[in-house]
Amino acid sequence: MKLKAKKHSNYFVYLLLCVNGAYYTGIAIDLAKRLGRHREKKGAKFTRAFLPKKLAAAWKISGGRSEAQKAEHYIRKKGRAFKMAISKHPMLLETSLRNDLSIRAKSVTDISYGIVHHRKQCKLFEIC
Repeated sequence: MKLKAKKHSNYFVYLLLCVNGAYYTGIAIDLAKRLGRHREKKGAKFTRAFLPKKLAAAWKISGGRSEAQKAEHYIRKKGRAFKMAISKHPMLLETSLRNDLSIRAKSVTDISYGIVHHRKQCKLFEIC
């Protein structure tokens, strides 16, 4: 008997600022849980070597995993200057994704900060 994978229509694309000053881009269904995995050194190889210092920005992507991966790839191929700009002005990525890839994104950095504090995991976003 085959098990069917759960389909999720909403994913998060997030941008972390790491302790070495580099940016890390990733995707997740449960943003707070994924950030916790990074913080516990159980996330990506890069964030095990260079712990995340803070969540620079996050966006909710409509359209499923494929759209989220396209958005992640779009951010990764851009340079550091673009990543700094979208971390300060999240709407810039929303506009870029809509115009270049026809992907709908919504900035959630403000509410995701509240979600993580609600779960008492403030160290995911800032070194306290």
